[in-house]
Amino acid sequence: YSYTGPFYAVRYLIADGGNYRDMEFADVINPVTGQYITLTSNNANYPNVTMFHQAVFSTLSLTEQNAQLRYRTVQEFIAPGNPGQLDLVTSVGNASQSVTANAIVSSNQPSLGEAPGSSLMVIAHINYFNGGTAPPSDGTILSNLSSVVLRSANGNVIVARIPVSDPSYFKAFISGKNAGGAPVIHYLLCDANGCYELAPDPDGINLDIVWRLTDADYLYLTGRHLHAESIQRLTQSNLYTDANGNTQFAPHYLITNGYNGPDNVVEDFGTYPNLLDGRVHGEVFEIRGADYYLTYSGAGAIYNGYLNDTLARLYAPQTESFNGTPITALDNNPNSCIVRMIPAETPVQTNAIGNLLQLPILRKIGSYDDGTSSYLLSSPKYSHQP
Repeated sequence: YSYTGPFYAVRYLIADGGNYRDMEFADVINPVTGQYITLTSNNANYPNVTMFHQAVFSTLSLTEQNAQLRYRTVQEFIAPGNPGQLDLVTSVGNASQSVTANAIVSSNQPSLGEAPGSSLMVIAHINYFNGGTAPPSDGTILSNLSSVVLRSANGNVIVARIPVSDPSYFKAFISGKNAGGAPVIHYLLCDANGCYELAPDPDGINLDIVWRLTDADYLYLTGRHLHAESIQRLTQSNLYTDANGNTQFAPHYLITNGYNGPDNVVEDFGTYPNLLDGRVHGEVFEIRGADYYLTYSGAGAIYNGYLNDTLARLYAPQTESFNGTPITALDNNPNSCIVRMIPAETPVQTNAIGNLLQLPILRKIGSYDDGTSSYLLSSPKYSHQP
């Protein structure tokens, strides 16, 4: 097919999990006429094509590869060090993708065949110019990982490989530039284990955990589970000193938690005269990243993360006066590493004459007495701070 003239393309990437493929569609418009362009066929056996909602790319389908790979996410990004190469970063939720001959794979890949689990992949997509080097074919799997690496706090020892499990969010972003001025790509991942910021290790084979919040961490901090649906690295940050004695900045993260169930405040924080167990239906919260790096211990001296950081929990006991009587109640912790929670929570409630009530935590969005109130969240899937 051929076309000569100006054009403007609107492209759509879709993770078509039910058909076991990633796809790209395109609308291509002539900016002069405002009409969709027509590609002229160079073969009499094929008709001309009007570029309206046309499929222009697909990974191998179920029929072609005889594998039910349920793609969950897909994103296009510029390849590091090669501004003419556009790659796709994608995740498969139901299988550890089989290894191809030209793929870079983690050394922990269990076999050359498909296996239960999940995969994170980088796929070659579009190459605008190659500087004399033959580009990888469109659709080539460049990297294929079924686990991420947990290193010691000093970065010298691989302590564990954490399997990727049912990813719900996987995104590449530019975290900065290296000494040569080239962009440095990091990744954000949410899966059944929690959420992570990941960085390629120096040999480019593994993705190393830079920061993480696990389900166990969040259960300790709040009393409820973490069903991470999305994560955003924010510009807000705090200073900390790493295990090598270097002063670093750690960002805040905005996380969508789709958990719907009991809040377990009594079981996890103890019995207090102001609280009963309640339920949450989903929430969005902002958490300080620096608290992850406060302590490190254990085999390989890994960062302890948020476990056992008693000062950072969401709630803390506080002695307050109710009608002249001092009572220790469980209230919001002003020093918590969770610096913002939507919906807002009110653990301490009183009646009209100031007596303390024993009730589930009151959760609300906005104010009940003006026009800013809204329904509570219900199994939210995504959040973003513009």
